Amino acid sequence: MRDKNKLRDIFHNSSHLHRNSLTYRRYLYIWTGLLVSLTTTCFDSGISEKELGSTSQHAEFVDNTVCVECHQQQANKWRGSHHDLAMQIASETSILGDFNNTIFEHFGVKTQFSQRHGKFLVHTEGPDGTPAEFEVKYTFGVEPLQQYLIELPQGKLQCLTIAWDTKANKWFSLYPDEKIASDDPLHWTGRYQNWNLMCAECHTTDYQKGYQLETDSYRSSWTELNVSCQACHGPGKNHVIWAKNPEKIESTEEKYRLKVDFKLNKLNSRYEIESCAPCHSRRSRFSKRYPHHGSFEDHFRLQTLEEGLYFADGQIREEVYVYGSFLQSKMYGQGVSCSDCHDPHSLKLKKTGNDLCTQCHRSQRPLRDFKGIKLANYDSPSHHFHSKNRNTKLKGQGTECVSCHMPERTFMIVDPRKDHSFRVPRPDLSIKLGVPNACTQCHTDQSNQWASEKIKTWYDSPPKKIHYGEVIHSAQKRTSKAEGQLVGLIKDLDQPDIVRATALDLIKNYGRSGLDLRISSLKDKSPLVQAFSVRSFELLDSQIKLDHLGPLLNDKIRVVRMETARVLASTSPDELDQQYRDPFRTALKEFVSGQEWLGDMPASQFNLGILETIRGNLHEAENLYQLTLKMDPSFFPAYMNLGNLFNRQGRNKEAEQMFRNLTERQPEEGEGYYSLGLLIAEMGKIEEARISLAKAVQLLPNRPRVRYNYALTLQHLGIRSEAEKSLLEAHLLDPKDTDIVYALAVFYIQERNWNKALSYANKLKNLLPPNIPGPKQLIDHIESTMLEPQ
Repeated sequence: MRDKNKLRDIFHNSSHLHRNSLTYRRYLYIWTGLLVSLTTTCFDSGISEKELGSTSQHAEFVDNTVCVECHQQQANKWRGSHHDLAMQIASETSILGDFNNTIFEHFGVKTQFSQRHGKFLVHTEGPDGTPAEFEVKYTFGVEPLQQYLIELPQGKLQCLTIAWDTKANKWFSLYPDEKIASDDPLHWTGRYQNWNLMCAECHTTDYQKGYQLETDSYRSSWTELNVSCQACHGPGKNHVIWAKNPEKIESTEEKYRLKVDFKLNKLNSRYEIESCAPCHSRRSRFSKRYPHHGSFEDHFRLQTLEEGLYFADGQIREEVYVYGSFLQSKMYGQGVSCSDCHDPHSLKLKKTGNDLCTQCHRSQRPLRDFKGIKLANYDSPSHHFHSKNRNTKLKGQGTECVSCHMPERTFMIVDPRKDHSFRVPRPDLSIKLGVPNACTQCHTDQSNQWASEKIKTWYDSPPKKIHYGEVIHSAQKRTSKAEGQLVGLIKDLDQPDIVRATALDLIKNYGRSGLDLRISSLKDKSPLVQAFSVRSFELLDSQIKLDHLGPLLNDKIRVVRMETARVLASTSPDELDQQYRDPFRTALKEFVSGQEWLGDMPASQFNLGILETIRGNLHEAENLYQLTLKMDPSFFPAYMNLGNLFNRQGRNKEAEQMFRNLTERQPEEGEGYYSLGLLIAEMGKIEEARISLAKAVQLLPNRPRVRYNYALTLQHLGIRSEAEKSLLEAHLLDPKDTDIVYALAVFYIQERNWNKALSYANKLKNLLPPNIPGPKQLIDHIESTMLEPQ
């Protein structure tokens, strides 16, 4: 009865997500960033600024004023930018919100904003749920909203979740539709509102987190509390020495240049893009200190087009911070870089309106000779089919390039972000996949069908091949037709690397499908594709992993080495070829080190728990899963793995309690009901199991194995008509699942419906290798029974 495929232990990726997004599923726990800025300091460390600047960690960095001495023009552009003003010391000039004894009430919690003796104070619910007064230390951001940072014990800076709308001039909650309890990690005093963990890395210069797991505290430090010169150009000490003594030092010596040299690499667009990407991407970091050089994949693992983060066609759904979107674009493929559109110091667009796009998309020779750009007048009704006279009923302006090719999605309630994949509007995909499209985002009173018909009348050429979003959508639903489509997507080298990597991540759910292609992809020129090629071996037999992954342990890119060690961790090091054993140990240490650096994130403790589980260290794994839940009591995957760990040890009562805790905390999460149902069926509580599995079917309607196990429970209870219905629905979802086909054959044998039984027995024979005798024996039994006199 137990479904051995019901839970796949996977490593949970901590990823870069803007803190207060409302739509992400609460068990996908992530770490985030906000813009920060200004002075050098440290919390609860006992280290003075002078001492801080002289430590070995910070010795390569200089005060930002030293950079400004020689680079005044760039500094003038930067000054007043969002990078500069993102965080300021709380003062009369920096605070934009109304602190004149203003009261904001949200779900019965009253928060009062006031000033006294030059301090800005907030009286609100504290970490224990009791109202108390707190001092604002810093402002966070300038527009379209401003937040406020409050210092709590243990070196923690916390982000208040009531923010100031700088356009509407009013207070608002970042969680308008729910009350966040004081013990919830999303409460303003909780872990996921902690600046040290969620924000500081990307919005300070030379941030050293200084997290201490034993006390869950921080001794954080930084060189500059903003995104200033050295945050992008790298540490400046050697450059300053060279600049002040040019006659003594050869300019060609590597050590006297900046580690990030945009001029030297000006013809390499990816060099610039990967300098911006660390903070403008949804990703996880695994290097303790970012050295400002080397491949992006040496320090970060990019999140692919995962369900919940992106829509199936790759449009932004959650805050994914541009890079993953831009990688999908033709512009990226043609060598367009960030600074082609944005001034890197002021952050402003280089031109306004359509003038920005028509630098390249025009009828004359473009500003830069990008391959494949068709010369045409794009800023014309012959292209956009819209009138210059704005229709006030619409939400956008159809004559603006960005309205159609960079549709917006609003985050943090008031902050619209543009999609940087620069896609052509596809309302036909909205009909097929339920994804948004730019047309009906403006024409809110019209349907997707209307928009699709309009597009057909304007443009004669329909899409020549299936869009990758259609394949990803099918694969996310685990349909059988997606199996071959994924192989085609991975093979298509014209597809963006992030799309092919996504396909490799999804194909692992289809057993050995596309194995030859997975093997060849291990040598792909893209580190992202390589890493997810390795990941696609995750659920395969140990021998297949051992046969093909060993050489990747010596790969020059760290994420490839780490993924390889992680996937091989389920095998014994003694099974590896002698030449790969030491590289395996080294790469596994790199993985563990990266997780430990993120030790304040529950997902990292969870990852280490998985590692100990697959290595057979069950006591250590249990402790790590328990630590995960201590850090975040609502962390869904830890309940799942801990419950299965108890079941593996025969501690079924504890396992049952773990799954029941999960269903109570996450009543909308079907996996909890599914695991509970399977467990209590194993324990002989069949009627209770039926109830749990029925709920799982309701919450996981596209999972054929859920329907299959529910049907087996119904059969056991003698509810045969419902069992038949559930088995047929499971078969419809996955016609190639041999367990389901076999169950149907047996069901109809029991019903003495020999024609249907024979039909499914023949299907089973066609699905299985010819050397397996079972299907033939089944067919022989059915046919001989049919010949018997009735």
